[in-house]
Amino acid sequence: MQIGSLADWFTGAATFAAVITTLLFNFFERRRAAKQSIYRAKTAMARLSLDVIRQVSGVKKTVSNSDSLSSMHTMRIYVFVLTLIGNQPVSELLETSEAFLLAANKVVVSNEGSADLDKAYKELMKKINM
Repeated sequence: MQIGSLADWFTGAATFAAVITTLLFNFFERRRAAKQSIYRAKTAMARLSLDVIRQVSGVKKTVSNSDSLSSMHTMRIYVFVLTLIGNQPVSELLETSEAFLLAANKVVVSNEGSADLDKAYKELMKKINM
């Protein structure tokens, strides 16, 4: 049994190093993309929830104005799309966002439940800051 030439060993080691490098790059790229996805979702939820609170507190009696609830619709669509994509790391954030939207809708429709909205907003901010 021959060990092989130095060129064969060098080629084998270079091939092994290339495979390991490719696998590591793929792993770190996926990890970075997942972190970036979570960061974008948290940032969007924070911005949209503040817009919803501003609009809900300013809406009071003018529910018929369709522009006044645009942030709620935007947030609903964003939550719906993230749910369809099935992004597992943000599933808890989506559940909390849905609860926040329900509380905001309750304030708009019945002009009561602002304490529930505050509680839902604080819970959403906890999930965002985790």
